[in-house]
Amino acid sequence: MAEKYHFDSLDIVAACDKAFSHLLKEFDPQSEYYSKAMSSYLRDRYAGVLVGIGVDLIVVGDTATIANVAEGSPAEGIGLRIGDKITAIDLISTVGMKREEVLAMLQGDEGTKIDIEIRKFPTRTVEKHSISRLKYDSPSIGASFVIAGTRVAYILMNRVSEKTPAEFEEALSELKKNDYDYFLLDLRNNPGGFLGQSAQIAEHFLKADQVICRTQSKTPEFDSVFVASGKGLLKDLPLVILMDTNSASGAEIIAGAIQDNDRGLVVGMSSYGKASAQKFYNMADSSSFRLTVAHYLTPLGRTLQKNLTSAEKVELDQSARLHMDNEQFSQISEMIQKHGGKTNLPIFKTPKGRTVIGGGGIIPDYFVNYDTTTMLTRVLRAKAIMMTWSIYFIEKHYEKFENEYKTFELFDKTFNFTNDDMVHFANFCISNNIWNAEMFKIDRNYILFHLKALIAYVKWGSNEYNKVMVRTDPFVKKSIGIMKEANELIK
Repeated sequence: MAEKYHFDSLDIVAACDKAFSHLLKEFDPQSEYYSKAMSSYLRDRYAGVLVGIGVDLIVVGDTATIANVAEGSPAEGIGLRIGDKITAIDLISTVGMKREEVLAMLQGDEGTKIDIEIRKFPTRTVEKHSISRLKYDSPSIGASFVIAGTRVAYILMNRVSEKTPAEFEEALSELKKNDYDYFLLDLRNNPGGFLGQSAQIAEHFLKADQVICRTQSKTPEFDSVFVASGKGLLKDLPLVILMDTNSASGAEIIAGAIQDNDRGLVVGMSSYGKASAQKFYNMADSSSFRLTVAHYLTPLGRTLQKNLTSAEKVELDQSARLHMDNEQFSQISEMIQKHGGKTNLPIFKTPKGRTVIGGGGIIPDYFVNYDTTTMLTRVLRAKAIMMTWSIYFIEKHYEKFENEYKTFELFDKTFNFTNDDMVHFANFCISNNIWNAEMFKIDRNYILFHLKALIAYVKWGSNEYNKVMVRTDPFVKKSIGIMKEANELIK
């Protein structure tokens, strides 16, 4: 009727999208409406696939430069690599364009083609390609290796998609080629994902009949209990899990199951606190919405949802003082004030008598400050200055890298920056109006590690980047130091 009688032309589809979106937001923060286009994107995302050519970019100098090439993507198929510059798209020069402008030109519908001009890294030869936008896998496992000088296996899990259990088992299969006695699962910055797939990951660490999590709802349809089958591949290894304030949903399910069953230790920061389960409903026009239908609980019955309003007073139940020392009580109380949670947070006792806290995210067994670097390093990271310099550095020393550092292992063992390299780096930062000599002195060791890791990333990929970075990671250092305690838990 509005379309027929309104005096002006109307976009009914857009108006309906906005109306449905506002309606669902009134229910709770996680219930949400998705347009047809967004629904298609999310279906692919949750399935672990993306559509495009498979690159991410930074601007180096005045030209968009490839900062990541997705494995199995069209870009990888035609030989694009980190450091290559995209100088033109469909005969339009990209020199001087912003990163977002170039990325927008690369986006499009599945099956469509674009023509791109590339200046190859580090040879600077020019190539022209016609490339199709296609679906490609977006792996959820970011790295997997045994940490050098230890017997600790490390897996970085970026999110939980439909394919995560299979990818996790594939990573474990590769790790079998190495000897290790301990396991470190990194769930930092992991927003979670599917409930069932999260339970499958937790199941690898648990014995038969141990509860993983429960869902609780208004109707029996959405009430469920996830229980371990006992067929997991990692039931007998000492385990530490890394968490931070961005670890949510499925990541919290995994950590909660491990903590409540006395299966391992959690290190880091209090997690995000999303403990609601949503169901997707598809509409006739291919749009969709998700509706919160249940909340999940840890095996001990802890709810992890944070529902704090700014007017609420937040405090830890004073009975917790009976079960923890003053330092631990102070740390947890300070964290609650900073990150939020319910009032009078309840305490729970694990089967082995350990104290765990409910009512607002996963509270770690050991706290670690997330970022102790100075503002200089944070700005350098945010503006991709270190990544840009690393690309310049490899270009400058191209022949040396080709002749002396043919493998990551050789590079890792023998490469060190010279004083001249650091002078060049400082001058590069100054040329970008970002520098503070005193802050550099404080962060020098971290910056050197990060630059070396970025060079490894450009040359060999994300796995090698993480192999370097874990050595200066305070979360990882703390985890390695408490592996014997984790071992005592499983005896």
